[in-house]
Amino acid sequence: CWREEQAQVRNVPRGRVVKDKICFDIALKSPATLNALVSIADINAKTIRIDGEIILSIVEEAKKVSADQYPSALPKPLPMQMGGTLKTLKAAIKTKADNLGVAQEILVKKRDYEALLRTGMGGKPHQLPPSLLGWRKDVVGDSLLDLLKE
Repeated sequence: CWREEQAQVRNVPRGRVVKDKICFDIALKSPATLNALVSIADINAKTIRIDGEIILSIVEEAKKVSADQYPSALPKPLPMQMGGTLKTLKAAIKTKADNLGVAQEILVKKRDYEALLRTGMGGKPHQLPPSLLGWRKDVVGDSLLDLLKE
C-alpha cells in the first residue's frame, strides 16, 4: 500500500519506487536495520537514504500481524494441460473482439479465463464467474461455455 501511495504521489510507476523483486526479498528477509536493508540485492543507496526508515517500520509492523490475519493464498497456477484450452478460448475472444472493434481485455480478462477454467476442475461442469455475467454473458460467456463443452 505504501509503495502504491508513493508511486501516485511521485507520479511514477510503482516499480520505480521499489521494484517487485526487492519487495519480495524484503518480505523474505525481514530486515530490522539499515545495514540489513543494504544487504537486499539490487536496492540502491538512494532508496535506502530516502525510504529506508519507512520500509523498516513497515517490516516491523508486518511482523506484528498474526497468522490468522494474513491475506488468503493466491490460487495455484492452472495445470499445464489446460494451456491448449486457454489458447482456444483466447483465440475465440480475439476474433469476437476484432469483429466488434474493441480490445479483447474489455470482453475477458486473464483472471476471467482462469476463473472459468477453475470451475471445471475435478470433473465439474464449467460455470461463468461473476465477471462474465451480465452483458458479457450474452456477448462472450455463452460461447465460451459452448467451446468448453466441445
